[in-house]
Amino acid sequence: MNQVIARMSPTEVEATRAIIAAQIEPMMSADVSTYARGRRRAWLGPEPRLGAKRGSNAAQGYHPGPGNTHPAVEAFCRRVWRRFLPEEPPLGPILVTSGTQGISPHRDASYARPIALTINLGDALWLHNADRHSQARDGLTEMRLTGGEILAFDCKHIHACRPAPDRFAIHLWSSTFPTPVMP
Repeated sequence: MNQVIARMSPTEVEATRAIIAAQIEPMMSADVSTYARGRRRAWLGPEPRLGAKRGSNAAQGYHPGPGNTHPAVEAFCRRVWRRFLPEEPPLGPILVTSGTQGISPHRDASYARPIALTINLGDALWLHNADRHSQARDGLTEMRLTGGEILAFDCKHIHACRPAPDRFAIHLWSSTFPTPVMP
């Protein structure tokens, strides 16, 4: 699975971009992933620990304390998840990203179940390896995204993104960790 499953209208894209720019971008910090140096990000809700392993409990799997929140964006993400992936476990981590760096070829961390969604909010070149078992990080299949695409993909395949400077994206997964109880 590596396909655009829906498109937002230009009006929806601009409204979502405006909310992120005004209310979420100020919460963003530098991405700590070695694959995304220069990218900015904000986790909505609990932030997964990149080094935590499958089967970790909630205390091991997430950073302590409450994460950033934005109830309207989180509700929108839950609706998108339920609409397009109703057979998957409930929505887990939500990551909002921006920046010109994008992310180098990688597989997502072990906290993420295989099927993921990206809500693309700007121009980007999406790269994906069709072979899940391949280690190849070059010669990836390219897909030009222009804004508004909801992309479903297997995040255990090597993938990457080269965004335009003003692109935002929202990344959605279900988690292998139990959801922590937030105070």
